[in-house]
Amino acid sequence: METRYEPLGGSFSTADAEYPQVISERGCLRVTFRDWREKLVTLLFHDVAAFSWDDGDAAVDANHRDDCSYIVHDSLWLARHREVGTLMPSEGHRHYKLCFNTAGVLQVLASRLELLAEPNAAPDPAGT
Repeated sequence: METRYEPLGGSFSTADAEYPQVISERGCLRVTFRDWREKLVTLLFHDVAAFSWDDGDAAVDANHRDDCSYIVHDSLWLARHREVGTLMPSEGHRHYKLCFNTAGVLQVLASRLELLAEPNAAPDPAGT
């Protein structure tokens, strides 16, 4: 099967964002950056099996844009982790690919992605 890139829906953008801060701790990966509007974005990847950072265009593919984020379907990297037993086929991990056109490409194998700081979210007046 051929690798397919599904745009990652969400209210954040990696286009023209600053170089992200990436922190790995206890199976989670926290990614923080300022988007093109200077809004702070914080993403949290859960149950991380692997991640990689590539400066420049080394990980950019002709089949996707260099300023968007994707879920990679039929990922050879994810298949390799299942093949060697790092991940079991029953585990619901996905291959996420975040392309920061001005900085590089972050790829993550994780069970889910959570947006912690939404760029357009208004503060909750009740504090909940």
